Amino acid sequence: MTLLEYIKYIDYNYIKGYEYEQYVLGMLHKFYDIEEAYLWKNVPYSLFLESSLIIDDDCMNIKDRYKTYETNMRFKVLLDTGIDIVAKLKNNDILLVQCKCYQHRCISQKNLGGFYRILLDTIMYNKTNKKNINVIGLIAHSNYLSDIITSSYCYKKGIVRDVYIPFDCDPNAPTFIQNKLKRYKDIVFVINSILMLINLTFMYLYYTRVLKI
Repeated sequence: MTLLEYIKYIDYNYIKGYEYEQYVLGMLHKFYDIEEAYLWKNVPYSLFLESSLIIDDDCMNIKDRYKTYETNMRFKVLLDTGIDIVAKLKNNDILLVQCKCYQHRCISQKNLGGFYRILLDTIMYNKTNKKNINVIGLIAHSNYLSDIITSSYCYKKGIVRDVYIPFDCDPNAPTFIQNKLKRYKDIVFVINSILMLINLTFMYLYYTRVLKI
């Protein structure tokens, strides 16, 4: 695990986002007739091809694509596309899901740039190549969408849809998730407190030395 990954691991918002994605994955069946659904990192290669998220059938395993060594840099785009979950419905429609766990602010269009780009690319590719695949964008959120999103053409036509799934403030959310989020929040608080004390100590020592001089 890299230093950046360790930092993300103890970051409360990162952990909350990751837990929310898993929570949404388990909740989707309550809203849709799901055939199969996966977090982005676990999507099988066949589903990437079927949806046209990937069009280069070179039989390379998706987990290998996540490696970013030099010979593989052309696949780095797969690391962050704005898609968190890919699901196939029993009617063969495919959902590209973006999860947004915001508590005190709305989800705006600027938060969904990668999501819209990938959705547009897959829809246009399938249409141009006459692939009979219906790809739908789904925003799973814990707050509310901005008026710009809900008044857009693609939203009104059902190309992009949304589903409200509350999370850390939801009394129906699993207790173990609430406890885990609280634990991470406490850990971050302790770490920040320690860092602040270290900074204050260094400042004290520095100014004490300066005054002596």
